[in-house]
Amino acid sequence: MKIDVFIEKVRKERKKTFEPTAESIYKKFVDLGYERRREKYFSDNASSIIETVRRECWKDFEKKEKNFTYKCLEWLIDDKTISKKNTEDTLKKYVKKHIQFFYELSKSNTQSRRSRAGTEFEKVIEYTLFGAGLPVFTQVKLGEKKNGKKKDVKPIDFVVPGIEEYYIAKSNCVVISSKTTLRERWQEVITDVSNINAGEVFLATVDEEISDDVIEYLYNENIHIITTKNNKRENYRNNVKVRTFEQLIKMCKDRMEELNQLGITTEQNNAIIDRLNKKLEENKDKTIVARTIEKRIKK
Repeated sequence: MKIDVFIEKVRKERKKTFEPTAESIYKKFVDLGYERRREKYFSDNASSIIETVRRECWKDFEKKEKNFTYKCLEWLIDDKTISKKNTEDTLKKYVKKHIQFFYELSKSNTQSRRSRAGTEFEKVIEYTLFGAGLPVFTQVKLGEKKNGKKKDVKPIDFVVPGIEEYYIAKSNCVVISSKTTLRERWQEVITDVSNINAGEVFLATVDEEISDDVIEYLYNENIHIITTKNNKRENYRNNVKVRTFEQLIKMCKDRMEELNQLGITTEQNNAIIDRLNKKLEENKDKTIVARTIEKRIKK
């Protein structure tokens, strides 16, 4: 088998083996019984939910990836390669012949893991916020409008409760970026915040090794770290500038309450309802999402 043929087979097999992240994450929420839980449970236990869903999803993914890898490697075995006469010599020849194939498969697995981890984290946060009764809009471009058009900027991960509300009263909305780990990538968030002029951004992460200097620098740029209760307790216990998902949810609810007191025009209200209806149509089979949107529409 030629290497380019192998790479294409791996790509197709991966697409067939692993279902879309949004669907697999929501199924895990259902399997764990979270679909039956109400707003208060999500508000009080957001950190635990996020940790549990991510842990259980990883277990499922790891099992699937092992079977997937085994199947891909099986394609490389044929009668010409395998001989019972000299097993050691045969294996050495096999490895030498297919070393580039092993490398490409390993690279593909690594890239897939990284991509999936980020998307998975975003979806877990999204469904947790919806479960807490917070409308969430994802991958939103919030560039400042100029001559009636928005600047072309990188989408921000989450806006609560929505983009229309953001342009009505920015200070009553919450903009959230998510990164499983930061390393040097925290600088990307600073650039994003500068481009959208959001005022402040909340950076959700499960990184266990953010230095005090980085936390302080981000804080001075109006970027606030959000993490789980366990991570806060174990790694940032004495840093008041690191907050939990439970604190984030309470703040979102407080700001939404203030937003609901503002007067808006009929045109603005119609725009909000239209976007909510589109979101509802996309998620009508996801109870956690649908019930929060329906409640928001009634308001």
